Amino acid sequence: MYFDDIIGDDLWLCNEFTGELLAIDEFNKRHDDKKIATNHAVQFQYPDTRWTHQIYIYHDFAHPKYNQFVGQKAQREHEARIRLK
Repeated sequence: MYFDDIIGDDLWLCNEFTGELLAIDEFNKRHDDKKIATNHAVQFQYPDTRWTHQIYIYHDFAHPKYNQFVGQKAQREHEARIRLK
C-alpha cells in the first residue's frame, strides 16, 4: 500500500494525529484481525530514498491462506547458498 500524504514540510507537519497516519491508526485499533503496518523490508532495501516510509503492508490474519508459506523457491535458494560443502 502506498500513502502519499504522510510526509510534509515545515508548514504541512504531517503526524500520527492527523490525516492518513491517523486513519491507519484508527483502522488498526478497530480491527483485531486486519492491520496496516510499515514495510520495513523496503526501507532496508532502499535506505537512501525518500519514498520507502510511504509503503505499507496490509495483513488479513483471518484470511484462510494467511499462514500459507509463499516463499518456497526463495527459501530453497537461500538454503542452497548457505549449505556447507
